[in-house]
Amino acid sequence: MKKYKLLTIRTKVGDKLGYRSDNSVKEISEILSRAREIDGDKIIIIPDILYPYKDEILNIARKYENTDLVIIVGKNKSFIARLFGRLIHNPLASLTKNKLSITAIISKNILMDEKIKSFNDIVDKAKHVVEIVYDVPLHIYTYMLYGRLPSKILLAVLEPIRIIKFALVGLSGFFINYLTVAQVLSLLTTYSILYQTTSHFIASIMGFETSLTWNFILHELWTFRDLKLSKGLFARIKRWLKYHVASIGSFITQTTSVTILSGIIGAPLLFSVAIGVMLGFIVNYMIGRFYTWSEK
Repeated sequence: MKKYKLLTIRTKVGDKLGYRSDNSVKEISEILSRAREIDGDKIIIIPDILYPYKDEILNIARKYENTDLVIIVGKNKSFIARLFGRLIHNPLASLTKNKLSITAIISKNILMDEKIKSFNDIVDKAKHVVEIVYDVPLHIYTYMLYGRLPSKILLAVLEPIRIIKFALVGLSGFFINYLTVAQVLSLLTTYSILYQTTSHFIASIMGFETSLTWNFILHELWTFRDLKLSKGLFARIKRWLKYHVASIGSFITQTTSVTILSGIIGAPLLFSVAIGVMLGFIVNYMIGRFYTWSEK
């Protein structure tokens, strides 16, 4: 019975997800060097994001045990894959040119040839090559797309549950914000204390501060509760102050939105507050995740 050994190609997504085998490599030269050292008849090379599927890939290898080289090429027919296909990070792009090769199964005797320097040399050397094309699951394509993102953005998108929590807290804060702005504006308008534009500005500030504190409490107790952060009173107050600093961008966005759209143009208050909140969401989450609630 032939012996099969696995090599995984390291990717940023795999690092974040913790997908790793004992034999992880990155460059083609390292792949060839490590493959020649491994004791086995067949070397299976896969991106680390496919490590959970190693048993299925091993079954394919055994099916083609008498083949010098098996290349499994993945495609996805979904609209999203076609739309972002050119942007997808391909861990084996340097090996297979423009094809999205999910894995390669190579006979050890081919790799032992010192003249082999590239994947094209392997193809030329192999006498029996099989290419398998199949529909790759969309989430694999998504992981590959993620691999092109900066590390902080990558970590953020790999935490979808936290993003959902953050959004839900933000949604609740929106209603707190709106009710506060409406109440304060009603009082200022009733007593004609300030001009209309100034009244909207003041009401927006108070709504922002109220919703900010509301959001902070929920984030502490729910959104970022699992992070390894100090739970002491001083540490929480420090994060509350940092949350104010981190929220300057959304503060400027919201006050500008409410002041211009409602105070000057006369748009409905609900509309202007909603626009301000939506424009600040992404920046607010990124700064909150990596500044206010940073684990470092």
